[in-house]
Amino acid sequence: MNRTRVIWHAASLVLAFALAAHAGPIASDSFQVGTLTGAPFGEYIVSYLDDGNIIQNPTVPTFNSAWGASFGHDATSTIRVDSTDLATSSFASGSGSVRFQYPSSLSTGRSVVRTIDQGYDLNSSAYYMAGLMAFDGTFSTATTATAYTGFLNTEDTYNNSVDTPNPGAGTGLRLGLQWGFQGNGAGGVDAMVRVRATSGDIVNQVVASNIAPGTHLFVAKVEPNFSGSNEQLTVWLDPANVGSEAAAGPPTLAPQLVSNWVPGGADTTRIIDTLAFNATNVGANAPVYYDEVRFSDDWSGLLRTGYGSAHLQQGWQGYSHLGAELRSGVTYNIGTSDQIVTGHHADPAIGDMRAVLGFDLDNIPEGARIIDAHLVMSVKSHTGSNLQEVELWRIEHPTATMDETTVTWNNVRSGVPWTAPGGDLDFATLLETIPGFSDTAPKTFGGSAAFIAAVQDALTSGMPLELALWSPLTEANTAQSNFVRWWSDDASSITNRPLLIVDYYVPEPATCTLLLLGGAFAAWRRRRSR
Repeated sequence: MNRTRVIWHAASLVLAFALAAHAGPIASDSFQVGTLTGAPFGEYIVSYLDDGNIIQNPTVPTFNSAWGASFGHDATSTIRVDSTDLATSSFASGSGSVRFQYPSSLSTGRSVVRTIDQGYDLNSSAYYMAGLMAFDGTFSTATTATAYTGFLNTEDTYNNSVDTPNPGAGTGLRLGLQWGFQGNGAGGVDAMVRVRATSGDIVNQVVASNIAPGTHLFVAKVEPNFSGSNEQLTVWLDPANVGSEAAAGPPTLAPQLVSNWVPGGADTTRIIDTLAFNATNVGANAPVYYDEVRFSDDWSGLLRTGYGSAHLQQGWQGYSHLGAELRSGVTYNIGTSDQIVTGHHADPAIGDMRAVLGFDLDNIPEGARIIDAHLVMSVKSHTGSNLQEVELWRIEHPTATMDETTVTWNNVRSGVPWTAPGGDLDFATLLETIPGFSDTAPKTFGGSAAFIAAVQDALTSGMPLELALWSPLTEANTAQSNFVRWWSDDASSITNRPLLIVDYYVPEPATCTLLLLGGAFAAWRRRRSR
């Protein structure tokens, strides 16, 4: 490792420690729309949420399911992803939102839900939720007219007791917070929050009365009390500045006491695991829009304007990256094929096979804090039926980066040998592992602290992130041919090419004076071309 990298390793460790208190959203969806022909990860096409035809490319990493109807509501094409986006003066949005609209008043209501990846235990001192919603002048002013979105728990229903859950009794929404609109019966529409308690009680709070039609930004904060009841709820409606909680100014709804939002007694690990939309009796053909829904355990992860996501995929918006294959039995380069392979071939003239990837991180702002990373690999085909677990490792050659047209089992690039043939894998830290498989569904490597740290280090060092996919247990079975063919960066379809998704935020200078450290080392930073 050269001196430049040593300096930047130290700087990144100090910076990461200073920023450790900040995080990104636990779950979020921006409802970006595209054609899906070459569309980035997570985009939708314009289609209905509740008729089974919703198409997304593929689901957003923070969710583990597609959208579905809730509580037996029929699929009548009332809720759809729309190309219209929402925005307020303090909070912008990209193309796309969700629209509810029905030709009659729909007194029975409609609701759709999707679950959060692994859920989230309620064990922090505060939780933040936010979202954009809009209505127009046709929204009913009757008190039965409601439209809400929010994050809830659907683990089970309760048998009228905080500490006596009744698994399997149903899927009623319990525990959580929703925000939205309700007719007030006096000719107007109120901005509302709805707290769902563990007892099954629903506590409705008016945030502001007789609000104007249009787009509104809701930001809610719940501070649990794990030793009793009396959680505190605070809500900001249309804050003029979302840069920080302090900058948002006085809340629209001052801290209110709400009972039993979190469980007590023996049942202290209830989780928020579901995003839900619902609307009832809002009026014939009255549209309600939802956009930019987010859930976090700090304000910075929820509303920081520097939060972003990079989708690094060959050919998308001009981006290019490296994809090649290393074979222990050959000395020539395999960098222009539409496939890259992981596993072992029984023919010693081919031998062990490892897929290698290299991603430049220039699309991510310098100084950004990496908060999540996922590598999505599309499967082309298999040979054999005994592929063992596949591991993701970082490659770190001390003096050179890979070159796609000359990298081989023996050389990192023309004239530059690997320290260890087969790629200089950083065996100090395993980034990700997935079990062996024989299907052709896309495989996602990501979310681990080690993977996030590797991306952060590469960004801070000004180096490409270079990775290897290999299967040591498969390689050990030398008598059989077992391998998976991944689509490479040369695949004809953009959507099949390897995709690196990196979520990040750029801290404001005032949040971390240690950013000055980056200036001291600015002369050392450089981007190295392959």
